[in-house]
Amino acid sequence: MPPELLAYMNKEHKVALEDFLHVYGGVSDSNKIIHVRLLSMDSQCMTILFNHKDIEYDIEKTIVFDPPLEGDRDKAWGRLRRMAREAAAKRHLAYFQINDMSYPSSLLEYLIIVGILLPIICYNFRQVLYWMPMPLSLRKFLDSDNILRAIIFLEFLIHLAEVTTILRPKLQFYRVPPDFLIEWYLFGLLEGYPVVKRFEKMAAREAAAVDAKS
Repeated sequence: MPPELLAYMNKEHKVALEDFLHVYGGVSDSNKIIHVRLLSMDSQCMTILFNHKDIEYDIEKTIVFDPPLEGDRDKAWGRLRRMAREAAAKRHLAYFQINDMSYPSSLLEYLIIVGILLPIICYNFRQVLYWMPMPLSLRKFLDSDNILRAIIFLEFLIHLAEVTTILRPKLQFYRVPPDFLIEWYLFGLLEGYPVVKRFEKMAAREAAAVDAKS
């Protein structure tokens, strides 16, 4: 394989190499496998180099193609893509990685954030409560430290449940790296379900882009 194609595989298809290693190479203990990169590949086999957290030296794993890769380069790439998707499916993971963050951008999303923060604002600046258009009886009901604290706590519990039960499995499925995980979790705790919807839209766009290249 030409050096530029090796570099392309190592840069653009890193998660596929990890899947090849675990599914076709029989390498377990995935949490301790790091720095996976393609060392060489021909029509007969590919050799993947990786590190193990408990072992100081590099480890090589050769994966034999059965049957060998045949035809021109396009046919070979087509088979590799099918192998990558099959390997990801066996690991119950997406065949691509979400390596980005989607921030609030619409007026509605910003209004939702303001609405979520209103109980905290009113708790600290009670006069804001009296600027809001609402029935007098409701205003009197909300004009209580205990009520506002309960609302703030309930919001947090709801968002925490949405993050742990809905957002977290999606982040794991699409292999979001730690740098972006922190942001997704923070915005998830702040906004709740709107973050899940933004993530789903991003995943759909990324899947369409990857399929278009296939």
